[in-house]
This record gives sequence, C-alpha cells and structure tokens, in this order.
Amino acid sequence: MSATILVVDPSPVVRRQVAQSLGPVGFYVREARDGWEALDVASRESHDLVLCALDMPGMNGVEFLSAFREQDEASTPVVMLAAKVDPLLLSRARSYGAKGWIAKPFTTDLLVMAARKLTSTADVISFRSIEMPVRRAG
Repeated sequence: MSATILVVDPSPVVRRQVAQSLGPVGFYVREARDGWEALDVASRESHDLVLCALDMPGMNGVEFLSAFREQDEASTPVVMLAAKVDPLLLSRARSYGAKGWIAKPFTTDLLVMAARKLTSTADVISFRSIEMPVRRAG
C-alpha cells in the first residue's frame, strides 16, 4: 500500500508541484488550501506524512501543527515548507514535533527523497534543513 501525504499550502502551484512530484513514484497526495481545511481532512483520514507551508493566511503552519498535534498525538511526521526562513517559527515548529523543513522552491528529487525517508524511517531524521540552495532572481 502506498503512503498517503497531506500537503497544506495556500498556493495551488505548490500543491500541484507536490502532487506531480510524489504521485508518479507511488505516493497518494491529498491537498488542503489552509490549516482549517487540513484539520478537517486529517480528522477524517490518516496520513503517513504532512507537508505544511509555514506562512499561510488565517492559521500559519505552526498554529496548524499545534492544533494537528492535539488530534494526532504526535504520530504523523510533519515537515514545514518555507519560502523564507524564520528561525523563531521553525524553532516553534520543532517544539511541536516538526521533523524538519524544506525551502521553497524545492526540486522533485529533494521532495521524493524526503518523503521516502520520512514515511519509512521518520525517527531517524533529525530536525534540520533538508533544503536545496535558494535560487535568487537577477
């Protein structure tokens, strides 16, 4: 049975990129536009991994993670997706059990590697960046 991944991001482009990266290699990807929708989806279905944007309107990624942990009891690995690195928010995410973070934009290879590691050996991953260098415009 393939692993199920919930991607929580306000950007349809990011959600589509995750689905197009992970679907062809055997993952089933569920999508949520924001933290509220993700909590609703997670209350009805279990997931093997959650990829969640750090910066979201209404409920940011840390607020989502806090609420998710109340209903999930810390069993599902969560990785934050961050366009900007905010050490304070990432530290707070870690305190709620985030396994790490991936910088946006990310590559398909990086996403597949992280998903495979976290859905099979989540406890082996330490909290650290599994990012690729950020590409700067200009």
